[in-house]
Amino acid sequence: MPAINSLVVLLAIAALTLTSKSEEADQLTIRLERITSGPMNHFFGYIGHVQNIPWSGDGRCILALRSSFQDRMPGPNDPADIVLIDTQ
Repeated sequence: MPAINSLVVLLAIAALTLTSKSEEADQLTIRLERITSGPMNHFFGYIGHVQNIPWSGDGRCILALRSSFQDRMPGPNDPADIVLIDTQ
């Protein structure tokens, strides 16, 4: 995977999924903002059909999984942290 933070990529996918359809497809605008940095990688999951959204109600915080790798899913013996990221 490129050096782009995986959370930014996932946020872009979520933004595309969550953005309401405009009258014309060429009017779609997406704003991306990196909210993490450093040597660790941050992941989050979104399953919209069951209202499982990792953002706080006010949109300030997001729940994420932090790990030292990004090229695979975590296994049962991989250490990882569940973190709450404050975007402000």
